[in-house]
Amino acid sequence: GSGVRFAVGYPSLRKVLLYRFTDEDIINENSNGPNIELFGEINSEGGDVDMFGQALSLDILGNFVAVGAKGYARAYWLRVLPYVTEYVPAGNKISGEESDGEEFGSAVASGRVPHHSDCAGCPFTLNEQRIAISSPAYDNGRGR
Repeated sequence: GSGVRFAVGYPSLRKVLLYRFTDEDIINENSNGPNIELFGEINSEGGDVDMFGQALSLDILGNFVAVGAKGYARAYWLRVLPYVTEYVPAGNKISGEESDGEEFGSAVASGRVPHHSDCAGCPFTLNEQRIAISSPAYDNGRGR
Protein backbone atom coordinates (compact mmCIF):
# COMPACT_ATOMS: atom_id res chain seq x y z
CA GLY A 1 0.00 0.00 0.00
CA SER A 2 1.04 3.60 0.47
CA GLY A 3 2.74 2.83 3.75
CA VAL A 4 -0.41 3.82 5.65
CA ARG A 5 -2.24 0.47 5.32
CA PHE A 6 -0.81 -3.03 5.19
CA ALA A 7 -2.07 -6.62 5.24
CA VAL A 8 -0.92 -9.80 6.98
CA GLY A 9 -2.05 -13.19 5.72
CA TYR A 10 -2.70 -16.11 8.06
CA PRO A 11 -3.11 -19.07 5.67
CA SER A 12 -3.43 -21.66 8.43
CA LEU A 13 -6.31 -19.63 9.90
CA ARG A 14 -7.71 -18.88 6.42
CA LYS A 15 -7.89 -15.14 6.89
CA VAL A 16 -6.22 -11.82 6.15
CA LEU A 17 -5.99 -9.01 8.67
CA LEU A 18 -5.62 -5.42 7.49
CA TYR A 19 -3.95 -2.76 9.60
CA ARG A 20 -3.39 0.97 9.36
CA PHE A 21 -1.09 3.41 11.06
CA THR A 22 -2.99 5.64 13.47
CA ASP A 23 -0.63 8.61 13.03
CA GLU A 24 0.75 8.87 9.50
CA ASP A 25 3.16 11.62 10.55
CA ILE A 26 5.16 9.32 12.84
CA ILE A 27 5.57 6.21 10.70
CA ASN A 28 8.98 5.10 11.84
CA GLU A 29 10.48 2.23 13.78
CA ASN A 30 11.50 4.41 16.75
CA SER A 31 7.97 5.39 17.72
CA ASN A 32 7.37 5.23 21.51
CA GLY A 33 3.86 3.81 21.43
CA PRO A 34 1.66 1.55 19.35
CA ASN A 35 0.95 3.25 16.08
CA ILE A 36 -1.13 0.60 14.34
CA GLU A 37 -4.69 -0.61 14.65
CA LEU A 38 -6.70 -3.41 13.15
CA PHE A 39 -8.62 -1.97 10.23
CA GLY A 40 -10.36 -4.94 8.65
CA GLU A 41 -10.56 -8.69 8.26
CA ILE A 42 -11.21 -10.87 5.24
CA ASN A 43 -12.10 -14.52 5.83
CA SER A 44 -11.95 -17.44 3.44
CA GLU A 45 -15.15 -18.64 1.86
CA GLY A 46 -13.42 -21.85 0.75
CA GLY A 47 -12.61 -25.20 2.28
CA ASP A 48 -10.71 -26.12 5.43
CA VAL A 49 -7.28 -26.27 3.79
CA ASP A 50 -7.44 -23.60 1.09
CA MET A 51 -4.48 -21.59 2.49
CA PHE A 52 -6.40 -18.33 1.98
CA GLY A 53 -3.95 -15.46 2.44
CA GLN A 54 -0.84 -17.32 1.28
CA ALA A 55 -0.23 -14.47 -1.18
CA LEU A 56 -1.27 -10.81 -0.86
CA SER A 57 -0.99 -7.63 -2.89
CA LEU A 58 -2.39 -4.20 -2.06
CA ASP A 59 -2.64 -1.32 -4.47
CA ILE A 60 -0.70 1.84 -3.73
CA LEU A 61 -3.49 3.26 -1.54
CA GLY A 62 -4.52 0.03 0.20
CA ASN A 63 -8.02 0.32 -1.26
CA PHE A 64 -7.78 -2.81 -3.41
CA VAL A 65 -6.32 -6.13 -2.26
CA ALA A 66 -5.68 -9.35 -4.16
CA VAL A 67 -5.58 -12.54 -2.04
CA GLY A 68 -4.13 -15.84 -3.22
CA ALA A 69 -5.21 -19.24 -1.94
CA LYS A 70 -4.65 -22.85 -2.93
CA GLY A 71 -6.15 -23.16 -6.42
CA TYR A 72 -7.78 -19.71 -6.61
CA ALA A 73 -7.48 -15.98 -6.01
CA ARG A 74 -9.94 -13.27 -5.06
CA ALA A 75 -9.90 -9.47 -5.18
CA TYR A 76 -11.53 -7.06 -2.70
CA TRP A 77 -12.41 -3.37 -2.67
CA LEU A 78 -12.38 -1.18 0.40
CA ARG A 79 -15.91 0.14 0.99
CA VAL A 80 -16.28 3.10 3.34
CA LEU A 81 -19.77 3.95 4.60
CA PRO A 82 -20.76 6.27 7.46
CA TYR A 83 -20.73 3.51 10.10
CA VAL A 84 -18.99 0.61 8.34
CA THR A 85 -15.60 0.26 6.70
CA GLU A 86 -14.99 -3.13 5.13
CA TYR A 87 -13.38 -4.99 2.26
CA VAL A 88 -15.96 -6.46 -0.10
CA PRO A 89 -15.44 -8.93 -2.98
CA ALA A 90 -14.61 -7.35 -6.33
CA GLY A 91 -16.21 -9.81 -8.70
CA ASN A 92 -16.12 -13.58 -8.45
CA LYS A 93 -13.50 -15.97 -7.19
CA ILE A 94 -10.91 -16.68 -9.91
CA SER A 95 -10.19 -20.40 -10.08
CA GLY A 96 -7.39 -22.05 -11.98
CA GLU A 97 -7.91 -24.67 -14.64
CA GLU A 98 -7.40 -28.34 -13.88
CA SER A 99 -3.92 -28.22 -15.45
CA ASP A 100 -2.96 -25.35 -13.11
CA GLY A 101 -3.14 -27.55 -10.02
CA GLU A 102 -3.26 -26.29 -6.45
CA GLU A 103 -0.31 -23.95 -7.01
CA PHE A 104 -2.56 -21.53 -8.90
CA GLY A 105 -2.80 -18.47 -6.64
CA SER A 106 0.54 -19.01 -4.89
CA ALA A 107 1.54 -15.47 -5.93
CA VAL A 108 -0.69 -12.50 -6.81
CA ALA A 109 -0.20 -8.87 -7.80
CA SER A 110 -2.89 -6.22 -7.68
CA GLY A 111 -1.79 -4.56 -10.90
CA ARG A 112 -3.14 -1.22 -9.72
CA VAL A 113 -0.31 1.24 -10.11
CA PRO A 114 -0.29 5.01 -10.55
CA HIS A 115 -0.17 6.28 -14.11
CA HIS A 116 -0.09 9.78 -15.49
CA SER A 117 -2.08 11.14 -18.37
CA ASP A 118 -0.61 13.48 -21.00
CA CYS A 119 -1.41 16.39 -18.71
CA ALA A 120 1.78 17.34 -16.82
CA GLY A 121 -0.19 19.19 -14.12
CA CYS A 122 -2.78 16.46 -13.56
CA PRO A 123 -2.62 14.22 -10.47
CA PHE A 124 -1.80 10.55 -10.66
CA THR A 125 -4.75 8.19 -11.00
CA LEU A 126 -5.15 4.44 -10.61
CA ASN A 127 -5.34 2.40 -13.78
CA GLU A 128 -8.01 -0.31 -14.13
CA GLN A 129 -8.75 -3.17 -11.72
CA ARG A 130 -6.39 -5.93 -12.81
CA ILE A 131 -4.71 -8.71 -10.90
CA ALA A 132 -1.99 -11.11 -11.97
CA ILE A 133 -2.11 -14.69 -10.64
CA SER A 134 0.70 -17.22 -10.81
CA SER A 135 0.23 -20.73 -12.10
CA PRO A 136 3.60 -22.50 -11.69
CA ALA A 137 2.26 -26.01 -12.43
CA TYR A 138 0.74 -25.07 -15.80
CA ASP A 139 2.12 -26.89 -18.86
CA ASN A 140 4.04 -29.55 -16.91
CA GLY A 141 5.77 -27.04 -14.65
CA ARG A 142 6.62 -24.39 -17.22
CA GLY A 143 4.15 -22.04 -15.56
CA ARG A 144 2.36 -18.94 -16.75
